[in-house]
Amino acid sequence: MQTPLEISSVVFKPILIRAVVALAFGLTTVFVAEPGLTWMKVMFALYLAFSGSAMWEYLRRDPVPVAMRSPLSLAAAAWMLG
Repeated sequence: MQTPLEISSVVFKPILIRAVVALAFGLTTVFVAEPGLTWMKVMFALYLAFSGSAMWEYLRRDPVPVAMRSPLSLAAAAWMLG
């Protein structure tokens, strides 16, 4: 059985990447005063693509239970295709 410290040392990178992506998306929505429709579409598409790829990277780690991999991989694929 792995300790929580061992598990967190394995999965921290994908979670940190997803947090940085969410922070960047949040900051752009706050500081861009009047975004055009194209700007919003591009930023939302980048957010979904990078969040999906971070989730995909998370699913490749060993501590993730096998039962969670299938539903989460479908969610990650939907984000990346969105």
